[in-house]
Amino acid sequence: MAQFSEEYIFRTLKIVLMGVLISNVVCYILWPRSGITKLKCYLHSNPANGRNDMIAAMDDYSDVFTLLVRSFLSSSSINNTKFEKLYEDQRKWSGKLRASLQESKYEYYLLGRKEEYLIMHRLVERMEVITPP
Repeated sequence: MAQFSEEYIFRTLKIVLMGVLISNVVCYILWPRSGITKLKCYLHSNPANGRNDMIAAMDDYSDVFTLLVRSFLSSSSINNTKFEKLYEDQRKWSGKLRASLQESKYEYYLLGRKEEYLIMHRLVERMEVITPP
């Protein structure tokens, strides 16, 4: 059975911890990403990059509900490629919204903005209620 000295174990631990520290510093300096910014980007229009995720999602909701009502009133099937595409887009957007909420949770708590997180959480929950499963 191999024997390791405490000095060797602590030296290896020190190297690993320094590597973790350096990689975190590099990531936060070179590629800073804020979970809160990402979440708010999904919820608001962002003229900097031309994205209107919330408006596009609401337009898609409108189209989905219109297709559903029309198919119900005409007693026809919803097997439509447009419906399938809208349905998948809604599921993807809802997934992105939920993931960005999870990413921003600890950031909100760390900044002492728990109430704002709870409001965002309720907003995302309400959005998921009208999103297809």
